[in-house]
Amino acid sequence: MFRKVFLTTILGGTLAALSIFPSFANTWVIDPTPYKNTTSNEDWLKAEALAEVKQWADARKDAILESSPDEMERYNAIVTTVCDFLEYDTEYAYPHIYYTLRDGKGVCADYTALTKALCDAAEIKCEVMFGIFANDGHDWVKVTLNGVEYHSDVTEVDAGIPAYKLSTTLWDGHRFERSSFEIMDALDKTCYSISDDIESRLAAPPGTVMCKSPSGVVFYISQEDSVAFENNQITPQELMDKYGVQ
Repeated sequence: MFRKVFLTTILGGTLAALSIFPSFANTWVIDPTPYKNTTSNEDWLKAEALAEVKQWADARKDAILESSPDEMERYNAIVTTVCDFLEYDTEYAYPHIYYTLRDGKGVCADYTALTKALCDAAEIKCEVMFGIFANDGHDWVKVTLNGVEYHSDVTEVDAGIPAYKLSTTLWDGHRFERSSFEIMDALDKTCYSISDDIESRLAAPPGTVMCKSPSGVVFYISQEDSVAFENNQITPQELMDKYGVQ
């Protein structure tokens, strides 16, 4: 099952709505001040979630990098780290990532978020894959290890099914819909640091959503087009063509 806070980053979907800033103020990584009265609480929640995940990965990256020069071995260390840290618990499907990092409990989006963050820190190419598994929304990752692409479902590995650790083909029962790279190409809503581009987001005209093309060009689209994209009614390329962006 998806975690909604990561469908907007780490994923273009619906963020778990919070009407006020959460009560864990003393743990904030991202200062919420630039967001107040300027942009939505949702934007701050996404930026804070991304910063907390990066902080978690940065604290562990040295051990991963020192484990082996071989990418396969480093990825094995990443999977072990994530599975040792997390326990699957559906009660953590919607709260902010802070609670997952505090309690070591989460759902599939938490497994993929932490896996991707560690892969990024360990210089392993990784993208999040979104689709369906067991008749429910589900995500996993695709990693490139020593030049070979593999699907990897760390959630299911932690459930005791080692066959889901690495596969060059998609497993029976998993249905792919789209990847984080596809989403990032148009909306820049994946496991990349939203906080790095606060000024562009704050500059968005009323009623628009900030986007970024694969070449890094920032542009703004209507709320209607944003909804159409999230509902798979318009592709990233069609969106860029409509707004004259390369």
